Order: sequence, then structure tokens, then C-alpha cells
Amino acid sequence: MSYTLKTSPLLILLVLTLMLQACSTATESTISSLNKSLLYGTWMLSHEETKGDTSVYRPATYAFPSARGRTGFTLKENGEAVEIGIAPADGPAYYAGTWRLVGDKTVLLSIAGSSAYGFNRPAQTIQFEILSLTKEILYAKHF
Repeated sequence: MSYTLKTSPLLILLVLTLMLQACSTATESTISSLNKSLLYGTWMLSHEETKGDTSVYRPATYAFPSARGRTGFTLKENGEAVEIGIAPADGPAYYAGTWRLVGDKTVLLSIAGSSAYGFNRPAQTIQFEILSLTKEILYAKHF
């Protein structure tokens, strides 16, 4: 005696929809459960890897190729921040500020207008969305 399992297209559609919802929920929980401690430290822009509107940052200890200056930032656990700009002689210019996480994955930096070495510019606010974060790489979309 043999049995044939009959499935309706509606049942298949329902099962696929439930599977898709489960996958998107898992992705959202991964993003919302961002390990904030991974952000602490100094991140430098890897302009060699940056494409389109997605900026790629690596820890300052990363073996970057030579460049005429490199920008980045430091985020400290106590909410202090340092933006690392490029000074007139291609060296680093450090600008103090603060940072905070807005929502689950948006970083907001408020940076002063004068650097530790006397370089002046207007104060600025930098905001970016964390697309992906590990201890080795940070993908961000700037607003």
C-alpha cells in the first residue's frame, strides 16, 4: 500500500512565508544585540576598502598600506571620543568630543572645533549607522 502526500500551493506558500519571517527576525535580533564593547577603541578609515556609501574602518593596529594621512576616531567606554583628522603636514590632528549610541545601531559623535595642536575648524556632528561590526572590521553608512 502506498500513500501519496498531497500539498496545496497555499500550504507551501505559508511555510515559505514563515521561514522567511524567521530569517529576518534572526537578522534583526543580531543587529539589535550589538556588542557595544566592540566599538571601544580606535578605528581608522580603510579608504582602500570603502565602496559607495559604505565606509570601512579597521582597528588602528591593522597593517594599513602607506597613505598620506588617514582619518578615524576613538570611542571610549565613558562616552568620550576623539576624531582623528589630517593635519596640514599629513600627520594626525586630534579633536576631542563625545559619542553615544542612538537606538540599536546609530553612532552620534559631537566633535569640538579645535584640536590638541591648535588646528581650528567648525565644531561638527558625525552620525553613522553600523551595518556590521566585529573586532576586526566596522562597516558604516554615514548620514
